[in-house]
Amino acid sequence: MRVCFERIAEDWHTLRSEEDEQILQKYTEYGKRLATVYLVYICVTGVAFLLQPLIILFIEDNNASNVTVYKLPVRLDYGSYIEKYYYLFVVHSYISILAHMAVWTTVDILLVVFVQHVCGLFSIVGHSLERVGRNVGVNYQLYLVKSEDNEYSEIFHSFRGHIRAMEFAQEIESLFSMTFFFVGGLSMIAISATGIQAVINSDSIYDILRYAPLCSSQLFQLFYHCWQAQQLLDHSTNVYESISNGSWYQTSARSRKLLCLMLTRRNRPCQLTAGKLYVLSIEAFCTIVRTSMSYFTLLRSAQTEFAD
Repeated sequence: MRVCFERIAEDWHTLRSEEDEQILQKYTEYGKRLATVYLVYICVTGVAFLLQPLIILFIEDNNASNVTVYKLPVRLDYGSYIEKYYYLFVVHSYISILAHMAVWTTVDILLVVFVQHVCGLFSIVGHSLERVGRNVGVNYQLYLVKSEDNEYSEIFHSFRGHIRAMEFAQEIESLFSMTFFFVGGLSMIAISATGIQAVINSDSIYDILRYAPLCSSQLFQLFYHCWQAQQLLDHSTNVYESISNGSWYQTSARSRKLLCLMLTRRNRPCQLTAGKLYVLSIEAFCTIVRTSMSYFTLLRSAQTEFAD
C-alpha cells in the first residue's frame, strides 16, 4: 500500500509539462467524484439497513410473536436475554456493521484512487504518442544523430512513462487480487441467498426492508470493482491506438524501433484479476450476475420441491 502512495507522489514530481499536469489532475478529480458517489451510496444503503429495527419498533405491535427476531439489524437469537440486554445487543450490532462498512469502503475508495491515477498515466502517454512526428513534416530524416533526434527523446520519455504505468498496474493487481477473488465468490453466493430469502419472505415488509439495501449494495460493489478494472483495461489498450494515430511514419528508424517495442505489449494489456482465475471486466460482471441468477433458480426449485 505504501509503495502505491510513494509512486503517486513520484509521478506528480516527474511530470514535464502543464498539459500533463492537467490530464492527471482531471483523472484525480474524476476519481474523487467516483469515490464520493460510492461513499454516499454505501452510507445511504447502510443507514437504511441499520434503521430497520427502529422502523419496526414504530410500526410493529410489540405483542407480535416474531418481533424479537426483527429488533436487530441481523438475524440473531439471544433467547430470553434479548429483552434484558436489548440495547447492548443493538449497539454491538451497529458497531460491527459500521466497522465492516468502514473497512470495505476504505478499500474500495483506495482502489478507485489507484486505478484512476494509472489511467491518467496511460492517458498522458497516449496523448504524447499521438503528437509524435507532427512537427517534423514530410521532410523528416530516416537516420539522424541521436543527439539531434528530438522525436526519439519524446518517444523514449513516453516509453519510460508507459513502463511506470504498467508497473503501477501490476502493484494494484498484486494488492487487490485476493480481495477481488473473495468479493466475487462471496457475491455470487450472497446475491443468490439474498434473493432466495427475499422470495421466501416476500409477503413480509420487514424482510423487504432487510434484503433490498443489502442486495443492491452487493451488486453495486461488484459492479464498481468490475468497472474500475474495465477502465484500466481500456486505457492500457488505448496507448497502442495512440501510436497508430500518431505520425509515426515521419519519425526516424530509431524511433520506429522503440514504437515497435511498445507494440509488443499489445496482446498483454494491464488487467485486474480475481485470484489469477478470471479477469475482471464488465463482461465478467454480467457473467457473475448470470451465474448468481442460475444458483438462485436452482435453490428456488430445490426449496419448492422440499416444501411440497
